[in-house]
Amino acid sequence: SHRHTQTSQSKSTPTHRRSFLTTATLFTLTAPYTSSAYEAATDDAKTVTKKLASPSALRSIKQCLKKLQRGSPLIETQDYEEIRQLLRISPLSDVRKNAGIVLGGLSEQEVVESGLKDLYGEFISGLEGLDGQAGLGQRGRKNVDVKSGYDKALSSLEKFVTVADALADVPVQYTKDSVEQQ
Repeated sequence: SHRHTQTSQSKSTPTHRRSFLTTATLFTLTAPYTSSAYEAATDDAKTVTKKLASPSALRSIKQCLKKLQRGSPLIETQDYEEIRQLLRISPLSDVRKNAGIVLGGLSEQEVVESGLKDLYGEFISGLEGLDGQAGLGQRGRKNVDVKSGYDKALSSLEKFVTVADALADVPVQYTKDSVEQQ
């Protein structure tokens, strides 16, 4: 009986191996097509999701702008500790995430043509400059310039909001290709 089991296993092994190799070959040949179609569908879904989340993210960015505008007295009085605190609480603490959602909800062409990415970069640069200078002032350095970073961050965020607002009014547009895929 033990011998019979060994024989039946050895007879089925080549067939099992052959079917495995056939399946593995088929999977290897079709996987690139399947995964690229899946990735394209996933990218489309992410874009649509970000497009739908954009109005909420843009509202949050507008709150950031108001909060930054209200921070003007802190800049004038050079209250370094309060300036740094302002940058670390919501909605300013979430501005990177929300800007990413707004930018992700637009096509690459819209982002490039509108200059939104550059405006966002200027804003972040101004914000980081403001934070760095306030940090130096907080540690006792004299002649610290927080105004230039503040002005740069404020003006670029104002422009970002204006441009993003104009683009947000454009509804989701389906291309001929995206309709045919459904």
